[in-house]
Amino acid sequence: MKKVKDEYFVLAVDKGWLEVKGDPVVMPGFEEYDLFVHCDHETLGFSYMESFAVSEGKSGFRVSKIGSREEAIEHATKLFTDHGREQVERVIGEAIEKSGLSPRWSTED
Repeated sequence: MKKVKDEYFVLAVDKGWLEVKGDPVVMPGFEEYDLFVHCDHETLGFSYMESFAVSEGKSGFRVSKIGSREEAIEHATKLFTDHGREQVERVIGEAIEKSGLSPRWSTED
């Protein structure tokens, strides 16, 4: 797999892949993951500026949604640390299997 776009995407159940404005997140011990923080994009098509989420870039899977940018990153870091790499890999793989790969990534060489 390789990254083919710089834009970030999340998956909305009823709308498909939606591009969102995000900033990269690097978690100690999980540096190789494509994580980003963004305003939580509601299914109605607008963002609540006071609600942030951390999502994973290959699957578009939302890892954490809670209050401020800092709180969302802190919560996501705790979840990754508590659940460990094996479970994180399993959940990301299941999300990709179920919904496909984000437009940010490609399986092409």
